[in-house]
Amino acid sequence: MRLKEMFFWQYKSNRLAFLVFYLIVAAATLAGSILFVSGTQIAADSGVSVVGVTINSDSPAMGRFNMATLPIAVVFLLILGLASFAENLRLALANGVSRRTHFLSFLLFALVASAVTALLSILFDAIPGFFGVSGASSQFSGSFFVLLLFFAMVYLCIAALGYFIAGAYYRMNNPARVAVSIGVPAGLIIFFANVFSFGYDLGNPLYPITKALISFGDWMTQTLNAALFFALAAVLFLFLGWLLTRRAPVKEPVA
Repeated sequence: MRLKEMFFWQYKSNRLAFLVFYLIVAAATLAGSILFVSGTQIAADSGVSVVGVTINSDSPAMGRFNMATLPIAVVFLLILGLASFAENLRLALANGVSRRTHFLSFLLFALVASAVTALLSILFDAIPGFFGVSGASSQFSGSFFVLLLFFAMVYLCIAALGYFIAGAYYRMNNPARVAVSIGVPAGLIIFFANVFSFGYDLGNPLYPITKALISFGDWMTQTLNAALFFALAAVLFLFLGWLLTRRAPVKEPVA
């Protein structure tokens, strides 16, 4: 197998999962929109308050509803990345495919999957609008192409992150896996808890970090800025993933 064959192997092995995921999200968004409109209409007839908006029989149903496809798809693409290292690498090496070709096939598939998922995410989030329901408010906005770029970069970054994590765990021994699994989350929690609990004091050594994080958060509210950040993060994780791939040893699958 070469690049083309590896790409289509990944496509065939993942297409059912993607199809089921897209159908579930589309169906849930459609059903939720219908239920939301029905519920607000009933509320309008009875004059009660729904989702913080007082509705009466003299005004049309109002409110916001959105399935928020982005975080749902983020989890799905993370799982895709996690599942794309060990098993795919063993298959590639068993069929005489180089580590480079294996990595490039993942990169190509991740690009296509991220672009398609980004397009469908925007379309799914537009479904409530066909029922006259406003979507959930978001700090990210812009033209269709700006949002498409943003969604695609987020998904590519997350898939690359999953691939990097899977590669790192693949290369570690059991004690290292335990240490990383406990130490990294605990360290991040302690760090951010201290930064945002004590870092607002001008005299605190953590103040510059807190100030920088707040400025970064303000910068990230611009959709193109956020897309650029996730694109750079994707490049970083892909580079680290390649470093892990190029010297990955052959391991038997864990029973």
